[in-house]
Amino acid sequence: MRFPIASLLGAALLALPVAAGPAAAQSKKVAPGGETSQAAASDLDRVVAILQDMGYRAVPDSSSSPPSIDSKFGGITTLIQLANCDEGTTQNCGILRFHAGFDLEAGLDMKAANQWNLDKYFGRAYLDDENDPHVDLVVSMVGISDESIKDHIEWWDWVIGAFKEHINW
Repeated sequence: MRFPIASLLGAALLALPVAAGPAAAQSKKVAPGGETSQAAASDLDRVVAILQDMGYRAVPDSSSSPPSIDSKFGGITTLIQLANCDEGTTQNCGILRFHAGFDLEAGLDMKAANQWNLDKYFGRAYLDDENDPHVDLVVSMVGISDESIKDHIEWWDWVIGAFKEHINW
């Protein structure tokens, strides 16, 4: 006796979007932050909006490869890149990378860069061909909420401050 009632209930639920009309039957996308919209904003626009809401400068460049955002943290220029996006778009990006480089007259020795990497869990240090130090923070964008992006931005702000101190900037 239960089976026919369950079948009728299931059929009624399946017919609900059609009965409610075309507006209810439209598919809505769920943006990674959890909000719904008819057309979700690109990941580039989303990160720009979050940065600006937090009070940071955020200048997007969707023509760069990968798409990027120019910002400043602690007075230091930061390049924020979105990578592994749907081809030719800034949608469904898989990686968010924060990067800053420092031009030191005498460069930095490898021991100091390695010590940073040994002591710190956030921010990877490395040297370029002139021994100038660079630091970056790479995070997954897969299923990331706006709150998690804000958390990573705050971590990056901390990384920049601590790295400046580490290299005596």
